[in-house]
Amino acid sequence: MKRVLFTMLLSGAMAAQTYQPPVSNQYALPGGSSMGPSTHSSNYILGDRSLAAYDDGTDGRVIWQHLTVGGSPTPICAGTVNYNGGYSFLEVGLLYGSAGGGSPYTAFVAYHKAGSGHMVDLYDFDPASCSMNFVTTHVLSSDPNPTRISIDNHKEYALVITWTTSTSLQTAVYEGGVFTPSFIHTINTSFRVPVNVDVAFTHANNYMNPNGWDVVMHYVYTGRYQSNLIEVSALDFWTLRGAGAPTTYTPFYEDMNSINGKNPFPNIDGCDHNEYNWAYAYTEDTRNISVRLRDWSAGVMPTTVVVNDGSMGNNPNNFTTNVIPTLAYNHNFGRINVGWRTYDAGQSYVGLRIASDGSGIASSLDYFQIPNNPSSVSPTATLAYSKMTENTQPWLYVFFSEMNGGMYDFIHKYHNMNNGSNFKTVEPVTCSHDSHVHEAALESIQMFPNPVVNQFNIASEEISADQELNAVITDITGKSVLNTTGTISELNEFFSANAESLQSGSYLLRISSEEIGTEQVIKFQKL
Repeated sequence: MKRVLFTMLLSGAMAAQTYQPPVSNQYALPGGSSMGPSTHSSNYILGDRSLAAYDDGTDGRVIWQHLTVGGSPTPICAGTVNYNGGYSFLEVGLLYGSAGGGSPYTAFVAYHKAGSGHMVDLYDFDPASCSMNFVTTHVLSSDPNPTRISIDNHKEYALVITWTTSTSLQTAVYEGGVFTPSFIHTINTSFRVPVNVDVAFTHANNYMNPNGWDVVMHYVYTGRYQSNLIEVSALDFWTLRGAGAPTTYTPFYEDMNSINGKNPFPNIDGCDHNEYNWAYAYTEDTRNISVRLRDWSAGVMPTTVVVNDGSMGNNPNNFTTNVIPTLAYNHNFGRINVGWRTYDAGQSYVGLRIASDGSGIASSLDYFQIPNNPSSVSPTATLAYSKMTENTQPWLYVFFSEMNGGMYDFIHKYHNMNNGSNFKTVEPVTCSHDSHVHEAALESIQMFPNPVVNQFNIASEEISADQELNAVITDITGKSVLNTTGTISELNEFFSANAESLQSGSYLLRISSEEIGTEQVIKFQKL
């Protein structure tokens, strides 16, 4: 049963809240910007590679970094790309492979260009060489009116972009190593004109598996003419990647949420691995911060909890204005990190952590302060949490803007999600447990080239030359095509002899070991 805290009015004032001060590193990059106050921001981190973006509805900037995860005040190297003149809703993402040739990653920057439509720019990104170079632009829509566009990643091999036009909800999907323009697909919704869309990845649960779904995209949106409703629907990533033409899809409808207010701006995230859960944050009245969650693993149907009204055991702060709630799922610990802008006296960006089933708060009461300098926050509210928390555990990457005199600083900081007492940076600890070491060894396996023409090889600096491995190549339906057992050298001999027999298309290379007990999955394309 959910615990409810009844608060009393004392001399016209609410009970005092406790805002736990941050104990964390932060740094400005860039600092002293003269552009207008940011009205939208996004960020993404994978290991030691990060991207962030912001815009004021006209001008914006993308920030790339090669960094030491854990909040080092000095990135190893960094750079910026300016977007000037009619740009809005800048979003960022990352895939392995080079769109232009010669770099290990491709960075995606999606946006709306006033008078033109929605687009995505592709950049060759090489963090180790400290470079990010423009390659090409893919046009996504020709709708001249600015509407929200969103990106999410599934590790570095799957990326989804979604946006709305004046008539429909549309989406594009990209996979690592394949950088030709995606087909533009349309999604049927319950609304005549869907708006304010966001998207997040999870894996599929049993309810979604009659057709062999694997990597699932969850879309959240409202309606221009039904803005008191929020819908969540789902599609399978590989189904859309396998489409041979632009297609209109009827999705798996997961939830319809009826709210009392209007025009919410929902932000969704999913539990990338281990669980199938999703949650989105919104406010329907600019007072109460709501989280709508679906905890499949605990059998919890779609449920809404309000995290700042006192019903979860904390003193409320819903007597003041609260806006732009966002969240990030922490897949390892079954927690949801929620943050927002509050106008409570002396505060700015605050947050807390709740259990994935909504049963209670999993951090110290009442709230975390997020900035080191809460009084310097930008007059327009922007706060972004990276949806990607894999390959960066336990770090949550947070991005927001602050005032610096008449200029703006754009702040990066990294919160250790193991810490429930403060928004805190702690030096990372290297885990020496066998399971962690073995998993890291398998993750070190690299495959090249990708895409494959007639042969390919794998390599690893962590796995010994005599370690026996199992290798299975499956098509995207899961059907086994080739399999063998042997050392890395023996596997490479097998691949050289048999790769040419593969038909053109997408495949998964699954490498495992009975001794190690984990599996590495590498997606590749056969030309």
